[in-house]
Amino acid sequence: MAKQSTRDKTSSAPTQNSEKTVRGKSQNLRPWPKGVSGNPGGRPKSKALSHAYRDRLEQVVPGDPEERTYAEKIAEVLAGLALKGNVEAARELANRAEGKAPQSIAISHSEKDTFADKSDEELLYFGRTGGLWPLPEELEYYRAHGCWPKEEKAPV
Repeated sequence: MAKQSTRDKTSSAPTQNSEKTVRGKSQNLRPWPKGVSGNPGGRPKSKALSHAYRDRLEQVVPGDPEERTYAEKIAEVLAGLALKGNVEAARELANRAEGKAPQSIAISHSEKDTFADKSDEELLYFGRTGGLWPLPEELEYYRAHGCWPKEEKAPV
């Protein structure tokens, strides 16, 4: 028996624009009519892999005498590693249980006033270097070349 192509299996019913569109032409680029969505279901809230992970974590570990789930078993192993001094395991437990610690920057009143007097270029440099102000010659170089000294190309 001859193998059917996938083209034969698809519906031959005309689509909304099938009579007017030409491949590779701007005629294909028409907006949807008002009130009609091109993506009615919207973007999926989570991915298939995330669902698979969650499903697995809820399952009971086969052969476990205490009938613990994968999530419970992983938490137990991670806690054991943390007790043995594994800093990464302790950090992961803390981050999952309490949330990551917020990052903050202390700015004195005099520094706040300093920011108001700085140009966009100076503020960019300050942010890129972690709190250093550019030297006058570095700022002059940036304005002339579009990049900071020792950079290969202009920042995006």
